[in-house]
Amino acid sequence: MPYKVYRVKDVDETVLNDSVLEHCNYYSDLNMRKISKFAYAKMLELVKETFNQDLSGEEIIFEGKPHFKESNIKFNISHEDNLVAVIVSERECGIDLTRKVTKLDLANKILSFDEKQEFDKADDKEEYIAQKWAMKEAYSKMTGTGLNEALFSRTINVPIKEVTDETIDKKYYLCYMVESK
Repeated sequence: MPYKVYRVKDVDETVLNDSVLEHCNYYSDLNMRKISKFAYAKMLELVKETFNQDLSGEEIIFEGKPHFKESNIKFNISHEDNLVAVIVSERECGIDLTRKVTKLDLANKILSFDEKQEFDKADDKEEYIAQKWAMKEAYSKMTGTGLNEALFSRTINVPIKEVTDETIDKKYYLCYMVESK
């Protein structure tokens, strides 16, 4: 599945149309503006690489789950620290990038009954929580249901990829999902 992880850099804003720039400029934090612009520019680049379509002029609707107004190509974006993860597909998709979690009380908020039992046996509880968070976030982004539906009611087990950022010596967990046919 076409996904990529990028280190945030400056971006040529001329590749972004007015709907994207308006959305990105909504953030008052300048770093969040930069990350958002970079993420959307990389998403458009990945669409072009994957589907040979230039959708830079296509309006993106930001109500509910962000989507192209006319194109059927789906996308999803995640960021953590100075990294951005992007996925594109012809079907609904979700992606999440997260780092190790230090708040173990999240276990009671996000884990199903079966997952809590696995959590109790886990050698590295912080890693377990981070991986489950990434899975549930990717699922909720794919389905557009939000986290409430994905938390307690669902046990989710899908592959997790580890992403290491050597420049800041942190390990991240990446999970992506694509709607089955």
